[in-house]
Amino acid sequence: MHCFLHFSGFFRRLFFTSLFFAFAKGMAELPKAVVTNILQSVVKVDFASNFGTGFFIDDSGLLITSAHVIPNPPDQAAIYFANGGEAAAEFVSFAPGGADLALLRLIAPHKNSAFLQLAEPEDFRISRPVYTVGYPYPVYPALIGSGILGHHRASHGIIIFDAAVSSGSSGGPVLTRDGKVLGVISRQLMDRTSDAVYGGGFNSAVDTPSLRAFLEAVQRGETEVVRSAHLDYFRMPLPRLTVGERRRGRLSPTSDQLPEFLEYANGYQIDVSADMTYFITLESDDFDAYLLLYDGGSNLAGENDDAGVDTTNSAITYLADENERLTIVATSFARGEVGEYTLRVQEILFTSEEIIEHALTPESPRNDENKFYHDIPIEGQNRMLSVMMESDELDAYLELYDARGQMVDSNDDWRTGTTDARILTRTESGQTYRLRATTYSADETGEFTITVSWGDEAEAE
Repeated sequence: MHCFLHFSGFFRRLFFTSLFFAFAKGMAELPKAVVTNILQSVVKVDFASNFGTGFFIDDSGLLITSAHVIPNPPDQAAIYFANGGEAAAEFVSFAPGGADLALLRLIAPHKNSAFLQLAEPEDFRISRPVYTVGYPYPVYPALIGSGILGHHRASHGIIIFDAAVSSGSSGGPVLTRDGKVLGVISRQLMDRTSDAVYGGGFNSAVDTPSLRAFLEAVQRGETEVVRSAHLDYFRMPLPRLTVGERRRGRLSPTSDQLPEFLEYANGYQIDVSADMTYFITLESDDFDAYLLLYDGGSNLAGENDDAGVDTTNSAITYLADENERLTIVATSFARGEVGEYTLRVQEILFTSEEIIEHALTPESPRNDENKFYHDIPIEGQNRMLSVMMESDELDAYLELYDARGQMVDSNDDWRTGTTDARILTRTESGQTYRLRATTYSADETGEFTITVSWGDEAEAE
């Protein structure tokens, strides 16, 4: 979640001056003893690939932060105190069911014994003053902002508030004037008409009842080491799916709603294994199905409206890079649609393979973008098709067209850190597809290898 906006001289000074006064106002409103305890209890949580804020919940070295701050798989964090002290912390658990919470523990004893108390139910009064604490980069040390509590959506385990937060605030506390924790900062609720990243609008935090439930689960020995997406418009915990299961459901006015156009939606979670391919389908005779898929880092990993020309059902093919927990959203194309549906996740097993060696040269044909290409006909088989294009000499790019010349799929870099391309899609018997092997940039030439594989759904156990 961390990021840093690059402003030119005057605007950068103006921005940070405004930010400083917003946080200075928050600090001035709090009793001195409360500020002292806050600054001793709230720390910067720094991983090699990400950073955020955290706070101690007892004097034994347990601290809370946001799950999305922590890399997958979790590793050791550097902890920085407001007084300049440093320590190391180990990962303990993610919150179950998708709440944006994680628990860390100091590896070695530390002389700091300050911690924050959790708020009680009577503390959640709408329009009451609230205060946020975070370690925004590159501003240091901790900064305190002030605002009001706008809404407590208890059914979803979140609070909405307008106190200032900024990059690096994730995992920090939302506090009452006497320093009790109302929630754990999760994300900024962006104005869709604005590019603003810092403050100004409303923000969300995981509420204290959800935090208490998480801590009670840890005390019972129910720890969770798999990170999952955090979509705060769903009631938690989300129901679990298993591979091969046919889950029947219904979109109705009692379903949750997507935040932009308010379509009814139901969320599910499923655990998948690294390097395995999964085929997700949403079928309905009552509405125009629409699928959304989020990976364990809350990134949109896929979406689909119509899986084919003559259907309103949806399908997504997903290749897992790692063992992770996916979040699947079953929804509709249009607002207000309701009805029954069937959701299924199937594992694909590839059993046949064909290798094609070729090269793009200056004599190869060019497309409209002046890129060399080579076309390969493929006969559909009512099976899952996987095409991999690999090369050490060019940046591979794949396109697949149906018999009518409509593009079915395309891909540039199928995985982070590679310039190889891969397409995964279901084909239909009786249709001849055209696979185009080309490049990302114009005038690229070189040898490449195409691997064509066919797969089928694994039988449910």
